[in-house]
This record gives sequence, structure tokens and C-alpha cells, in this order.
Amino acid sequence: MSKPFENLIGQENVKKKLNFYLKAYEATSVCPFLNLVGAKGLGKTPLEYRHSVREWFLLYEKHGNEAVIFLSIDHPLRAQGDIVEQLESRNYLREYNVIFETVKDIFWNNSTFEKPNGDKATEKDKDKPGYMGGLRRYVVVIEMLLTIYDLSVIKKSRLRKELGVEFK
Repeated sequence: MSKPFENLIGQENVKKKLNFYLKAYEATSVCPFLNLVGAKGLGKTPLEYRHSVREWFLLYEKHGNEAVIFLSIDHPLRAQGDIVEQLESRNYLREYNVIFETVKDIFWNNSTFEKPNGDKATEKDKDKPGYMGGLRRYVVVIEMLLTIYDLSVIKKSRLRKELGVEFK
């Protein structure tokens, strides 16, 4: 096995733990939730997407040709986009197909993510008007609904109703 963190300078304890989790994942396909915390510019995102090629195959295996919506249309290399960061990086959201189906239904227009009113759905700043009704706000609402409903049995029509007028 190659040493995926050999170019990471310092942080020996962190590298040791990450290598342990990586070996365990390769042996069992089970990985605990890892929350990478730090200031901007420290390189958290490259670590999160270290296995992006494998992630793409997992997405394709689960969603078939519809997995194309996980690619960032605006990125020249069509890297995994905001949808992966918001939904598929959260294992507890990943397991419910109704979440993916509802995201497609609400936001996907066959080439990009838009709100039903045509505005871009990927606003990241909570203080900007475009945040409400967008993808990141959707995740917040879904997380609240998870405390009330069993999303393994809820139908898409019922979930749409529970999401409320914000996502109409």
C-alpha cells in the first residue's frame, strides 16, 4: 500500500490515525465519521477527496447513470461538486434514496442545480438571500426531519410535503 500522507509535513499523530482508518476501511469497507477541523488553507479539502475516484464508482454503483449530477458542471475537470459535499459526504444522509430522489426532483434541471424559481441552488452563505430554499438549507431541514421521521420508509411525495413551501 502506498503512503497517501507521505507529502504531509508534520502532524505525525494525525497521519498515523488517518493511515489506521484507511487500512481499516480497505479491509472492512467501514470508516468512522472523520471531522476535519482547521483554518482556511490548511488542506482539509484535498484530504476529504483523497479517494474521489473510488467515491465516483461507489456513486455510480448506487445511482447508475444518474450519478452524473454529482459532478460539478462548472469545474474544468468536472470534479465532484457541492452535491457530494452536502449529501454524499454525510453517511447518515447517503443511506436514504428518498433524499437523492427528492434532491433530483427539486433542484436538478438536467444540467445544473437550480431552485424551482430558477435561482442557483448552491449558495453557501447563510446570510445571503439565495441560501434559503437552496441545497445547503435542504440538508439542514433534512437533518431536522431525521429526528422525527424514518426516512427509510417515507415516500418522496410525503417528504416533499414535510419540506414545506420553502422547497416548492
